[in-house]
Amino acid sequence: MKFNEKADFSRFGKSFQESLCQLVLQDRPFADQISEVLDYSFFELKYLQTFVRKIFSYRNKYGVHPSSKNYDDYFAF
Repeated sequence: MKFNEKADFSRFGKSFQESLCQLVLQDRPFADQISEVLDYSFFELKYLQTFVRKIFSYRNKYGVHPSSKNYDDYFAF
């Protein structure tokens, strides 16, 4: 990466970014680890930035990762 290049996941493609979001949603230990270093702006697409932000926001607010019981309520855009 050159000094003036933007650091993001765009070179890995949409499928990779969506898979990473799915992993953050489904794998709590992984989400806990990656949350320390993941910048939402690394995602190329705004809906993926918003999705991951909502997951971490929920965890910070309630102290637990969102569960399958409340996905529909919480992720209604």
